[in-house]
Amino acid sequence: MPSARADPPQINVALELMDGGSLQAAIDRSPGGLPERLLARVAADVLPGLAWLHDERRLIHRDVKPANILLARCGVAKLSDFGISRAGEATGTSVDAAKGTWCYMAPERLDGRPYGPAAAVWPSAHTSAAGPEGRPSSRSGAM
Repeated sequence: MPSARADPPQINVALELMDGGSLQAAIDRSPGGLPERLLARVAADVLPGLAWLHDERRLIHRDVKPANILLARCGVAKLSDFGISRAGEATGTSVDAAKGTWCYMAPERLDGRPYGPAAAVWPSAHTSAAGPEGRPSSRSGAM
């Protein structure tokens, strides 16, 4: 942001342009599925980001899915939509478990059991599986 003004009060937000759209949009445009090379690149970008969120910031994203992974035409993928993220090592009441897109939720979240950062591995795997299949591997829908 080159400048900020106090009169009138104004908040400016500068965001990085992810000009490739979402991974979900790419899946929707590719009826035969996405190439493994692209999915490997997405995983190589997103998984270290999730690890950093968990290890350094103590955040659990709680809604990893293709629609929340943004792509840039230069080949970079980034996780977005932290609206239901939660701080902490372990969370998990039945209310917590119902937030997010259920077809990408880890089983412990669906069952209302306590969960922690490792619960992000399940949706990451389902996201990778959705690419070649063109849809989630075993469940669909949102809560």
